Amino acid sequence: MIEFFLKRRVLTNLITFFIVVVGTWQSLKVRREAFPDIDFDIVTIVTALPGASPEEVETLVTRKVEDTLRGLSGIDRVESYSLENQSLVVLRLDENLSDREKDKVVNEVFQAAGRVEDLPSLADKPLVKEMTSSRPLISLSVAGGSDDDRDRFAEVLEDLIEEIDGVSEVVEEGDRKKEILIEVDRARLAAARLSMAEVAAALRGRNVDRSAGAVRAGPFENWVRVKGAVFTAEEVGSVVVRSNDERGAIRIADLGRVREGFAEHRIMSRAAGKPSIELRVSKHKRGDTVTLARAVKRLKAEQEARAREKGIELVLSDDISFFIERRLKVMTNNLISGGFLVLAALFIFLDWRLAAVAAWGVPISFAAAMLVSVPLGFTINLLSLLGFIIVLGMLDDDSVVVAENIYRHLEMGKSPAVAAVEGAREVVLPVLGSVLVSSCAFLPFALMSGIMGKFLLMIPLIVVMCFAASIFEAFFILPSHVIDLLPYGKPVSESKDGRWYLAVVSGYRATLRWVIGHRLRFLGLVGLFLAFTAGLAYARIKFVLFPPGLIEQFFVEVEMPAGTNLDATAKAVARIEAAVAALPKGELDVMTGKVGVKGYEETQRFGTHYGQVRVFLTPEEKRGRKSAAIIEDLRRRLADPGAAAKVTFEEVQPGPPTGRAVVVRVRGRDPAVNRVILGEIKSELASIAGVRDIKDSIEDGKRQWRVVPDPRETAFAGLDASRIADELFFAVDGIEAAKIHRPDEEVDVRLRLLDAQRGDPRELLSLDVLNPQGRAVRLSRVARIEETRGAPFLQRFNFKPAYTVTADVDVEKTTSREANRRIAEKFKDLSRRHPGYELVFGGEEEETRKSMDSLFRAFGVALLLDFVILAALFRSYAQPLIILLTIPIGLLGVTYALLVHGQPASFMALLGVVAMSGVVLNNAIVLVNFINEKREAGLPAADAACEAGAERLRPIWASSLTTLLGLFPTAYGFGGLEPFVAPMALSLAWGLTFAMPMTLFLIPVAYVTLDDAARWARKFFPAGRRPGSS
Repeated sequence: MIEFFLKRRVLTNLITFFIVVVGTWQSLKVRREAFPDIDFDIVTIVTALPGASPEEVETLVTRKVEDTLRGLSGIDRVESYSLENQSLVVLRLDENLSDREKDKVVNEVFQAAGRVEDLPSLADKPLVKEMTSSRPLISLSVAGGSDDDRDRFAEVLEDLIEEIDGVSEVVEEGDRKKEILIEVDRARLAAARLSMAEVAAALRGRNVDRSAGAVRAGPFENWVRVKGAVFTAEEVGSVVVRSNDERGAIRIADLGRVREGFAEHRIMSRAAGKPSIELRVSKHKRGDTVTLARAVKRLKAEQEARAREKGIELVLSDDISFFIERRLKVMTNNLISGGFLVLAALFIFLDWRLAAVAAWGVPISFAAAMLVSVPLGFTINLLSLLGFIIVLGMLDDDSVVVAENIYRHLEMGKSPAVAAVEGAREVVLPVLGSVLVSSCAFLPFALMSGIMGKFLLMIPLIVVMCFAASIFEAFFILPSHVIDLLPYGKPVSESKDGRWYLAVVSGYRATLRWVIGHRLRFLGLVGLFLAFTAGLAYARIKFVLFPPGLIEQFFVEVEMPAGTNLDATAKAVARIEAAVAALPKGELDVMTGKVGVKGYEETQRFGTHYGQVRVFLTPEEKRGRKSAAIIEDLRRRLADPGAAAKVTFEEVQPGPPTGRAVVVRVRGRDPAVNRVILGEIKSELASIAGVRDIKDSIEDGKRQWRVVPDPRETAFAGLDASRIADELFFAVDGIEAAKIHRPDEEVDVRLRLLDAQRGDPRELLSLDVLNPQGRAVRLSRVARIEETRGAPFLQRFNFKPAYTVTADVDVEKTTSREANRRIAEKFKDLSRRHPGYELVFGGEEEETRKSMDSLFRAFGVALLLDFVILAALFRSYAQPLIILLTIPIGLLGVTYALLVHGQPASFMALLGVVAMSGVVLNNAIVLVNFINEKREAGLPAADAACEAGAERLRPIWASSLTTLLGLFPTAYGFGGLEPFVAPMALSLAWGLTFAMPMTLFLIPVAYVTLDDAARWARKFFPAGRRPGSS
């Protein structure tokens, strides 16, 4: 095949042109998005029950939903939360199921939710939703101005955004529906001997707009309609509730106050320190995230003048396209800067013609990968970009080896055609072996289970496609281009290596011969250095799955005393916003806030005493302080938050959802015992240095006025508890008495008591309730009110009551793993002390354990495959072990990279280690292959090792330097800093830096030592064979 392409250089050049042009066009047109479409194996069931306390929600909704889920297979665990007005059931599916089995489980969950029976009449149908990686691409907040102006401006913006091609949905948060509120005076209601239900019935009876059918009148047909609908607050107030024969009437306006306004807030949205309506924009599956985000930004710029006229500020936040564009910028800049550095390195070691051809291999391979991947449905996303950034520095390794070997054959005086064929053919097996081994290094990413495995699957696919493209370019395109360029300039055989290079080769040969002569001493020193470094790593390096600060966002959460209303919580949030706004100029990008909720995505909790501020910082390279320092500064400023019960901080973590650093659930049947155990856990956590923001799920809820009917008096009055509850619901929370359908909007009409009366238990006891005979019964005659406190929410885990304690850690003092291990050790005898009770660890610790177990299993498989490939390539069981020695040498570099830069062993750093383990083998493979060839030519082992090392010095240095020069811009942000990727690039670059020189000495020494062992074995075992064949 090599000769085929060499003889058809025109065809080769046309193929190259096609690959570059079409591949470049594909890369410019490929769809960009945040993440590929990934299911998180999490299903939620949400059921709303307006006006219900957590206790009612658990009894009337949550347990009934749970009952339908019992017996379903394929569910790993069930977490249930009964909140005010809402039930939330979170199902985590078994990660070991196949995609088809998971689809079956999800369908069964949908069916089970549809079978839930005996829900209260006011409850909504259970809403089932799968959690996926799909998320809004950007948020645009309409902040400030009057309520009416803000609402109308948000509606206009929503319509304009929805008209953008590619936008699938715009969700408003913080908006309030228009409503007409009827506030009835209890005294007037009693004087008129009316009930709330009668007022609602009268309004419904009047608000009718309905067809009575069609009638023929001569040659025409006419519709007959009953037109009684009301449209305004005045018309609602004029509705007659009761009349008499003397034409006297009681209208709704006679019973209280009727006004048009907005519904009460359940959740308040804020932006830039002002009340806001947030528009969260999502895209169609085929939409381009970057293009749509830019369209929203243009729309914002066009509308800002109109907004300022109304005192409104438009605020952009949560722009996922920023991360895509930043990573694209990093990849592009590194491709350019790294390309120049690579080219410069190649010019040092090779003739300029071969250097140009070898460097040309990177864009050709990249274009070929895009040519194949885009039609297969691949997109440019944060994960595929990660794969491209990893592989960019490795794509020219094959080209360098092939080009250098052709150069070596040209130096022998061979003709260009012969040198190209023989030079390329000579390294086919070692280069193919190197590519296979490098590909296997990325296999663990594909073999990992769970959410992390789904996230990382894109990386090995991209890397393998790029490697395949680089092989095609190195063996079929590069030799043809070498011949095309050789006529330009003097013959290679006449070229002489520079004095500096000859001096380096001479010095290396002499040093290697000395080291081989003292090989046992050298191996001992290497072993001691490895042991010392391993001990240093164990003592000094901590493991953190995703270190803080990788994403320039964090939450400041506030928790007020239970029962605090939204307005009071909003004031506490405003104080936090003031502290955030006082950050030094250049650190704060934007801030948004929520009142009535805390947490993010699956960790959200609702309640009027909760609030949070989401802080978006400027990129790290543009500010003087890291996010951790900024958080500590705010922590000090907010140490005394006034009336707030707690202020805590939570950083947004990259990657799939993992939860907080410490999440411990206490599970058992008796809530009182659960509380005792939870208190012990909190005390233990508080004693661990570095553990902070300790929170638990044991909170005092709102005050409750429990209306307790007297069974005897209720029966005599002809009432029951259900009728009393309905009347109180009408009076307190209010009933949607009617809907008004206007041409451009739908308005609810809500009926309830006056605010002053709703908040007075004496007024509530003065309500009249109609019995079935129509007689009014004063509530105080048949019931009493008791004041208690209820829980803000109730939690269950796998169908049993549970309580949770969570905490964050200061990674400078301790880690998630250390804190969780200490709790596990402290409570290892829990089942003996409290039979039937258990601790369930979750959050970051759970995901860390799963990810690491999966990664190490997959890494073991990859090493086994590497061994098999190398054993097949060298037809030896021992020589693969020599080559695999380069992995622990590379780990030395990784260890010192983390120590020097003060970084923990994060998941991204480990990904760099996995990638490095394949790359460092490449040079060793080629070196061992050449030593074998020298042995076959009759040289002794020591001489063969020295000569092969001297011959391979140039390609090893050239390929290693090109890889390093392609990685260091990413590691140190020369082409733009990407904090998430930097730890991986550092691990990979420093590992190669240590492995490169050590390979040139360790591999020859190990080879000769193995030969010594084989000769020793032959003395005692005459049937023994020479090294490399055993």
